[in-house]
Order: sequence, then structure tokens, then C-alpha cells
Amino acid sequence: MSKIIIKQYTHYPNSTELGKGNTHDSYMRIPKEYAPSVLTMFPLNEEFNVYDELKHKFYNLKLVQNANELRLNKFGPLYRDHDVDYGDEITITSFSINDEVKYYINVKKITSVIFKFNAKKQLFELSNYNKLPNFSEKNKDYKIQIKYNGIQQTLLIKFNGPDDKRRDSPGTTDYYSLKFQDSESDFFDKDNNVYSLDINTFEFKPFTSHDYNEVVIDPNLILDSSLNEHSALIESNNSNFSHQKIYFGAPGTGKSYEVNQITKQYKDTVRTTFYPESDYSTFVGSYKPTTTSDGQIIYEFCPQVFIKAYVQAWSKLIHFEETNPNPNNGDKQQDNSKLLVNEPSSSKPLDESHSNSNAHPTPQFLVIEEINRGNCAQIFGDLFQLLDRNDQGFSSYPIEANLDLQKYLAQEFERQELNFDVLDNLANENNFDLNRLQNGEILYLPRNLYIYTTMNTSDQSLFPIDSAFKRRWDWEYVPIAEGKDPKGEPLDYCIRIKNVQSEQNDQANNQTNIHEYLYFDWWDFIQKINTRIQTLTNSEDKKLGYFFCKANRYGYIPANKFVGKVLFYLWNDVFKDFGLDPNICKAQDEKGENIELTFDKFYQIDQQNNQDEESKGINLKNVITFLDNLEVSKKELQKFESTNIDNQSQGLNNNQNNNYVDSSTDSNQEYPSFMNNISNL
Repeated sequence: MSKIIIKQYTHYPNSTELGKGNTHDSYMRIPKEYAPSVLTMFPLNEEFNVYDELKHKFYNLKLVQNANELRLNKFGPLYRDHDVDYGDEITITSFSINDEVKYYINVKKITSVIFKFNAKKQLFELSNYNKLPNFSEKNKDYKIQIKYNGIQQTLLIKFNGPDDKRRDSPGTTDYYSLKFQDSESDFFDKDNNVYSLDINTFEFKPFTSHDYNEVVIDPNLILDSSLNEHSALIESNNSNFSHQKIYFGAPGTGKSYEVNQITKQYKDTVRTTFYPESDYSTFVGSYKPTTTSDGQIIYEFCPQVFIKAYVQAWSKLIHFEETNPNPNNGDKQQDNSKLLVNEPSSSKPLDESHSNSNAHPTPQFLVIEEINRGNCAQIFGDLFQLLDRNDQGFSSYPIEANLDLQKYLAQEFERQELNFDVLDNLANENNFDLNRLQNGEILYLPRNLYIYTTMNTSDQSLFPIDSAFKRRWDWEYVPIAEGKDPKGEPLDYCIRIKNVQSEQNDQANNQTNIHEYLYFDWWDFIQKINTRIQTLTNSEDKKLGYFFCKANRYGYIPANKFVGKVLFYLWNDVFKDFGLDPNICKAQDEKGENIELTFDKFYQIDQQNNQDEESKGINLKNVITFLDNLEVSKKELQKFESTNIDNQSQGLNNNQNNNYVDSSTDSNQEYPSFMNNISNL
């Protein structure tokens, strides 16, 4: 096998490249210093396809060379699909092996504000300023705590008003001056003219808009030649890949995330959620009245999620066997549990790689959320028998389909023109009647149908799952752990509570223009409240996971969300049944008398006019008392403060509507799967 050559170009487009200039063109400008490398990566003056795993689609791009610059054109559809902002990260990766080149593209929404210095004006232009908390472009004295060169400083941002438009801008441009609070002169570093401020870490640093890397790998050094990051889809040396699995654990531990990491690359994954009223008809299907195009009411079988996944799985298996003929496809020596997660082709992103003798049909996933919120015996009915699988992944025993289902399956298989004859070897090896299967008379689960589910242990009392049903599933416990970003760094969530004592001091000194907050460590809270829950309940079931309550775009959980979601759960699901913990549920009222913290004590009727949205209606003093009783540690860093109290509430409301992705979800975006594997070598 030839050497594997991986090239990667990373670019952070500016507003002009995003189509916000006079020409409205959408492109990517390649700097002169990167032009020689990029010319070896893409064909010149020819269109080529790049595959986007997040959107499951291809985009056509074209590299062109004008008199003065090199450009990648035709970025408009991608920019629109991802709603790309100035400074968002776009990475194109080429993967070359045996003279075949495939291109992948990844868009990562960043949490930064871009400051671009205008040497003529001696002022800065701000891009994505709406990501700044409580920021208004007319705010005369906005200040924010930042880290610059490893030192914490206060950065002052002053709006200097609009000025004549730039040559490439369709309108006037707003300019701002930057100044460190302890400095007498405006900020200016002649060595850099563009800076970024990460609103999660509040690090202020020079902004680099381009990067290029190239890696050459000897495939003989790679143990797993599939080059696939989703190792959960590849059989390990010690165990087979599970056909049926239940991910269980406390609420907020990331069970759905674990399932999604496996299934997200398969766009036809079928999903459902069980609930107390779920039954066989809502899971499998039933006869229902429907209206024809001419207004006539007829009765016909309406398939539900299980039958949809079932038909899709057999269809995939048949198409695979048709295009990958193998006289030994039923040989038990073949490792059918080891799936090939295929790389995208130029026409069908999820098509099978039939030239590979070890190829396997594309998996079909059926995902069931909250499986124990429904009555599994009632929902699965006789399908329960199909969950017994043989060594090759087919059902060990068939079940008879009812007449309505038989008729539907026979018609659907015929409509799709599925050639069941190609399954003859598999049928002989696995002892199932191919004719009866094709006619819909019996049901067998094919080897490429996978059923993955989630279960909250806190809800296990809804519908207990019997032992016979349990043993047909593999169970994976998702433990309570600190949340990490894709790089493995702690997410560092905080609970933000307005500092009532500080507010009282400010009012006494007639200083009403500063808001100060207390930042309680969310992970420390999780650990300490779970210790209390364990003591009260003597069980794991009621504990909280890290993602029980997600932080907002700024990395903190506001007071109203903390009370309405977290404290409500504790009082309603834990303390109501097991009693209040007297050590943490104690406080003092306005008269200094001891009181017990019942849930209603976290709300108050009297409102102060200057309360912001996240504090309205909340008894902040009692919330702080509760957290202090738990001895939850506080963050020393006061992340930001605004000097304009009038804009505080409105700023929060406006920011909540910004087109900005919460770090708890967007941080999950990844490079194409093979790149993750390569980066770990």
C-alpha cells in the first residue's frame, strides 16, 4: 500500500469573504505564503467535491488564480448552511492514498470576538461584538476582565462612532478604542493588527487567520487500517460489537450523547422515545384510516419506527450482497461482527466499499430514548423473541407476522424491488426461510440492524424491566464524571448568582453602575450534592450528572435556571420522598430567625427595579445560603461586568437570540472520522 498523505488547511474567513462586501461574493482567499502548499492540495481551475460529515452532504468548490491572489470559490452554500461568522474555523482536509484523493470539510463555530486594528484611524473594528455579554455598541464605557499574556487585566472598550465606509464594505464602519484600565494610553501593538477574545476563557491574544499542515504516514505502522475514529463501531480484540445495548445512568451523564457519537454519521438512523402510553401499535404499526388524494377514506397499515428500521436494514443488506457477491458470505469463519464504517464516496456518502473483501453492509440503527418510561412487554410484544441473536447477528428464532403486517411487508419489499435471492447462502447458514421472509410471513432481524437505547436510573420505577428482557441486551453504565470539551479539557461550568451583599454596599455608596456576581463551581456542587443524595437515599438512582443542567453560551448557569431546574428536582424528587437534609436546608429570615429552606423560600414576591432577567423572582440570599451550606467552592475570577446597568437586562435578552451555538453542543463538532484516528497515533 502506498503512503498515506494527509494535508489540512485551516482558514478563518473575514466579513468580506463571507459575502458582506460590495461584491457579495463568498470565497476563501489564500494568502501568498500559503499559495504553494494549497496548489499541491487542490486542482487549479477545476471543480472538486468536499464532504461535510455534519451536514451529510457534498459541496462543490473551485480553486482559481487571479492576477493578484489565489481563491477558493463557491463557498456561499456552505457559509449559509453553517451560518458562518467572522472568525469561525473552517478546515479542509485532503486524504490521499493510491493516487485517489478525497476531501473533507469541517466548520467549527468559535466563541470569540474579533478586534481588527485600523492603522489609519488608530482604532479597532469589532466583529461578532454581539457575543460579548451585555454589550451595546453605543455603550460608552464597557469593561471586561480578560487574560492577556498570562496576566489578568481589565480591558476598556469605548465606542467612537461610525465613519466612512471601507472600500470593501457596503456601509459605514463602527470604530472602537481599546485601553487597559491601568494604562494611560490606548492599546496598540504594532506587531499585530488582529486580536481575538474568547468569551469562554476570556483570553485576549493575536488572531491567526490561516494554518497549513501536512502528514505522511506509513500504513504498515497503522494497526487499524480502517482509519476510523468511531472505534465503538469496530470490534475490539476482546468482545463483539453489541447488536442491542442499553446505556444507563443518572440523569445528565451523557447517555444520549454516547449513542449519538456512534449513530450521527448515519443519516437514516430511526429514533423514538418511549412514554407510558407507548404500545405495540405505536412501535410496530397498525391499521388506521387514511384519506386518499380524492378524499376517500380507506384503511391501510401504517408502519412505525421498528418496521421502518427493519425494512431499511434488509434493503441495505440485499443491496450490499448484490454489489458485493461472495460465495462464502455465509461462512462462519468470516468476522461479521466487525463493521466497516465506510468513507464517503463521491455519489453516495454512506455507500459500501465493495472493493474491500472485508466490507460489511452499512449499519441500520434504531435508537430508543428512555426505554423504561414505557411498558417494554406491551410495546415489544412478540418481537421480544427476535432479540436473541446468533453468532452472525441474525435472529436465532423467527416470529410469525400478523396478516396486516404480512401484507404490508410483502408489498413494500416488492415496491423496492428487493432481490432476496442474493441472500440464499446467508439463509442456508442461518436457517431461515427466505421465501416466507420475502412474503412477510415471518420476521428475522438482519445482522446489520442495531437497537441502541438509553435509560435513566432515576426513572426505573416507572415500568420495571423483567430479567428475561434484560438478558437480551448488553448494558453499559455511563458514570457521573466532570464534563470535558473535545480536547479533554474541563468545561468549567459555574453557577452565577448575583451578589446580594455587594449590591447592598453599592446602593449604600450610591454606586448603582456595577453588578458583581458570585460564581460557584458547578462540578464541586455536583460532587457535594451527590454525596448528600447518597446519604439520604442509599442509592445511585437520584444523583445528578454533569449535564443535568447545561450552562449558557458564556459557560455559567444563571440563578433562575438553577432554581427552576436543579433545586426543583432536589425538592420534588429527592427531599420530598427522603426528607430534607437539616445541615443544608437551613437559613435565616429578615428578622434573623432560623427557618427551614422549603422550595418556596427560593422565590420572593417583592421585586427590585434593577434586578436583571436571571435574578427576577429569585430569593438570591437563600440560594447563596444553600450553596454555602453545601460548602461549594467559589470561582475567584469575576468574568465580566458592564458599567451600564440600564443595558444589563436588555443585553441578556438580545444575546439569547443571537445565532450562536451553546458550547455544550457545538463543542461536539469534530473533524472527519479518519482524522481523529490519525491524530491519536
